[in-house]
Amino acid sequence: LSAFVRELAQDALGALDRDDIQLSLAAEPAWVASASAAPLALIINELILNAITHAFPPGNGGQITIVIQNEGDRLKVEVADN
Repeated sequence: LSAFVRELAQDALGALDRDDIQLSLAAEPAWVASASAAPLALIINELILNAITHAFPPGNGGQITIVIQNEGDRLKVEVADN
């Protein structure tokens, strides 16, 4: 999951030509069922795009942090900006 999320975030930054935004990813090893992978990818992508669009207007860079943690039988995903 961590490699996929890193690629997803880097693709979003590249598509919007935002090399002024740094990405920090702290991810525990995690597997996601295929039925949950697509909805999870859409949610994470939307959170990343919202951070890029609303937290960092053009000319104002920053950092997006993504944390993925296993919590028992659940997965915690946090997307934050500074």
